[in-house]
Amino acid sequence: SAGHELHLLQGEVLLESSTNPQPLLLRCRDGAVSPMAARFGVRQYEQNTELAVYRGSARIELPQANGSTSTLSAGEASRFSAQLIQAPQPAEANNPAWTEGKLVVERLPLTHFIDERGAYAVRVLRIDPALASQQITGVFSLHDIDATLARLPGILPVRVRYFSRYWVSIDAA
Repeated sequence: SAGHELHLLQGEVLLESSTNPQPLLLRCRDGAVSPMAARFGVRQYEQNTELAVYRGSARIELPQANGSTSTLSAGEASRFSAQLIQAPQPAEANNPAWTEGKLVVERLPLTHFIDERGAYAVRVLRIDPALASQQITGVFSLHDIDATLARLPGILPVRVRYFSRYWVSIDAA
């Protein structure tokens, strides 16, 4: 049977596949993912793509790298490019929290947090590069950026300044 084929053009997707006799194939910029009765997430980054498997298993295929493959089981994640599949690492259990409107982070560099949070914002979030060593932990709403930004000075030594509704600057306090 031909099966079902999806193409991830950019961003992130969380999917569940069954034991349907028509297989699912998810194609992305760096390769393809074939799930086997799995709940899994695929996210494209600037330099590579990440597969995280939460239930079942999924196989990464790299057509551009002589058909290299790697099969991940539940609880595993791996990043891959068109030429290389990295060794599996433990998958972050909270990773699909975005599907519930939450961003869950633990000891994440503040600059990465703002970049991640900014992906869900319709405004420019500028952060002072001097804050790169600051780390943040917590559960934050993806729907209420103002509430998230208002919490920052209570968590870290930062100052949040609004220059307009669409331009926010985060600096050292």
